[in-house]
Amino acid sequence: MSTFADVAGAIRTRFALLGIATVHDNAPEPAKAATWCRLRVDFTGTEQRSTGNEGARQWRAFGVVTAELYCHAEKGDGGLLTTAGEIAEAFRGLRLVDPHVRFFPPAPIGTSQLVGAWYRRDLRFLFEHDFIG
Repeated sequence: MSTFADVAGAIRTRFALLGIATVHDNAPEPAKAATWCRLRVDFTGTEQRSTGNEGARQWRAFGVVTAELYCHAEKGDGGLLTTAGEIAEAFRGLRLVDPHVRFFPPAPIGTSQLVGAWYRRDLRFLFEHDFIG
């Protein structure tokens, strides 16, 4: 049985292959990064998919991955849009085998926000994770 930590770890490992300076959840922002991402993996619910004895039931957990993309405000958000496109392409229709995770197409990218000295754009995509428990 895969744990939530296994699923989040697999998503983070896959995201790391993109080579974007990334921090997770509530970690501090990276020093001196021109463009960087705060990656959040949130679980939104679980449903039972079959009946049977404990340990043999099929379950499906749902969640959302949020890539909060940041760049220095004076650079504008053009680079963020390019990075968002690269992330969307890398995860669109992706299926991980162990743990079993399936990704759905991302939602439209969020509106630019000025956060201190940073421009921020959010990219969100849903996932589901099947497991036996």
